[in-house]
Amino acid sequence: MKRLPITLIILLFALVTNCSSQLEGDKDDINSYFDLGGLLDQEIKKLTSQGATLEKLLQTNDEEEKITLSPDSAQWHEQLMLFYEADINKPGFIGEYFQEELPSISGISKVIYTSKSQRHPVQVMECFYENESMTKVRLLVKEINAIYSVTKELSLYFDENGLSSFDIKGEESMRLKKDLNYKIQGAIVRSL
Repeated sequence: MKRLPITLIILLFALVTNCSSQLEGDKDDINSYFDLGGLLDQEIKKLTSQGATLEKLLQTNDEEEKITLSPDSAQWHEQLMLFYEADINKPGFIGEYFQEELPSISGISKVIYTSKSQRHPVQVMECFYENESMTKVRLLVKEINAIYSVTKELSLYFDENGLSSFDIKGEESMRLKKDLNYKIQGAIVRSL
């Protein structure tokens, strides 16, 4: 009778340790591609702690608007939402992208992630490096169906301080509506 509880405890311990090691393996699989969301989270922490502001230029068809914001952490997240949405480092995308690393020439290198399928919105993600420091992330997003077509090019730019600017260029076509072309440029201003 005493052997049953000991055997049960050993069996439960083996099961728990096996499950936790499988979960750790799954975490490694999730980080199959460049972790854009993690990078953005780090940059938002820096921007918030530095009290950085955002100068934003919005252009739509023939209209233009310039605004300056002093975002908190949640507002920075909101301003960069399209980049978060374009993060390919998600469990559902494991094995869905080709990865190509171009060799370094004069200290400049590039890693390219290309979708294996047209059904994924993010078709291409390119990470540019200079002397192993990231300088740019470029994403090409396309969504096409019978009702609408959306194409976006998203770019993040980095300097020695981290995120320095971003831009978003897009075209939207929808049945029975006028086409929309837009461009958003954001410049980060850090206080000294």
